[in-house]
Amino acid sequence: MPVRDEDTSPIHANHWGLAIVPILVLTFSIPLLTYVIGAESLLPFSLSKFAQAYGRAESYVPQILVAASVLASLVAAAALMSTAKTAKTRAQSSAGRVFLSGVREIAKPTVVLIAAWMLGAAISQLGTADHLSALLEGRISAGFLPAMIFLLGAVISFSTGTSWGTMGVLMPLAIPVIFAVSGESSDAERDRTVAAAIGAVFSGAVFGDHCSPFSDTTIVASIASGVEPLDHVRTQMPFALIAALVALVLGFLPTGFGLPAWAGLGLGGACLILLPKCFSLTR
Repeated sequence: MPVRDEDTSPIHANHWGLAIVPILVLTFSIPLLTYVIGAESLLPFSLSKFAQAYGRAESYVPQILVAASVLASLVAAAALMSTAKTAKTRAQSSAGRVFLSGVREIAKPTVVLIAAWMLGAAISQLGTADHLSALLEGRISAGFLPAMIFLLGAVISFSTGTSWGTMGVLMPLAIPVIFAVSGESSDAERDRTVAAAIGAVFSGAVFGDHCSPFSDTTIVASIASGVEPLDHVRTQMPFALIAALVALVLGFLPTGFGLPAWAGLGLGGACLILLPKCFSLTR
């Protein structure tokens, strides 16, 4: 439906393309810019040449991401102004307000993510992973590490309200510890444990972020639902705890000791399907 100003003249019409086009520009401009920067010659194109270009452009990743973001923002502003039916200055003012509003909304998670990167870099420089590896080596089996990483990630993200920050802190610690504690394990066993640890970092971070009363996603969801944030947390917590317990008992623990990942997913999915039936039978 057209949006009108005070003199009833339509300013612009809402259309899904105003949101989709900038996202597509952002998505495709990143690999395109990477290929242009990293490739020795643009033509002829091949997948192997594309992979080599990614390797050469690794040091330019921050600049590529910033350039792609700016390009997508300019496309979004241009798309908004192109729909104007009245004064161009009014359209520019509207585009400016929308852009600044988006910057304001993304500033907080961006600052948290930057702080997490800084903390992760400090942890790496201090040799925390080596210290933890020395403490745990010979004292704990590598099979327990995915479950421990999951629990630690859940606690950190619940306490801080950020999943990205938790990933930035835990990932530089988890992988070196796995390699140190696994010791004489075969490469296949070590690779399986590393994959489980990476999944534990992601899962624990998302679980805590989903349940935390400090999380921006919790606050936004509660506002959208018209409820208090703590009420939203209380309604989400039982379901999230059930999923976390199933993931811990039927996923990360057995996977750490050799159970294939597909078997853990099957067991966990079957358990979550059967649990409501069991609760209904007990009533």
